[in-house]
Amino acid sequence: MAMKRLGFGLFLGFVLVWAGFAGAKDAKGGKAVNMFMGNYGYVLEFPTTYTALPSFDDPEKTMERVLIYPKGTPAAKMDEKNYGKYGIMRVEVAPIMARTPRGTFRAGLKELTVIIPAALKENGETCVVTKFASPFPAAKFTISGGIPVVQVVLEGAKVTYIFTAAKDDAPLRNLIKSLKEIAPTDKPGL
Repeated sequence: MAMKRLGFGLFLGFVLVWAGFAGAKDAKGGKAVNMFMGNYGYVLEFPTTYTALPSFDDPEKTMERVLIYPKGTPAAKMDEKNYGKYGIMRVEVAPIMARTPRGTFRAGLKELTVIIPAALKENGETCVVTKFASPFPAAKFTISGGIPVVQVVLEGAKVTYIFTAAKDDAPLRNLIKSLKEIAPTDKPGL
C-alpha cells in the first residue's frame, strides 16, 4: 500500500511539474505562484515572473541543481557573478549519505559547517556561519572573498539542500520557506 501511495505521489508530482504549476496559489497571500518538484521528492514555490531550470552536476545524477531566475534573464548571465544583478537563486540537492569512488560519507548540516569554511579558506575566501530559522536544521554561510554570496544549508529527511543567492533577502527567504518534502528519497528520479 505504501508503495502504491508513493508511486501515485510521484506520478502526481510528475504530472504537476509537466503542467508547470502555472497559476497555483500560494497558501498565505493567494498570489499566483510557479511550483517545481525536484527529483528527490521536494517542492518549491516561486513567483510567476520566475522560471526554474533543473540539471544534474554529475554523470551519476546525484547532485541536482535548480536555477531559479526571472524570466528573460540572458542564458549567458547565469553564473554566480550575476546572481545579484539578475536576482538569480540556486538550489543544490544531494543525498545526506554521499556515495563516491572514494567511499560513502555523510554530507549533512553538521559536516558541511566544517567542510564549506575549510574549502573556502583553501581558495582564499572566508565565510561567517550563523544559525538560520527554519523548520529544517539549518545554517547560513555568508561568503566573502571571491564572489560574495549567501548559502543556506538545510538538512532534510534524506537529502541536504544548499540555497545560494547574492544576498539574504525576501526572495531567498520565501523560496526557502516554500520548501516541502512530499516524498523524500535519496534516490533521484520519477
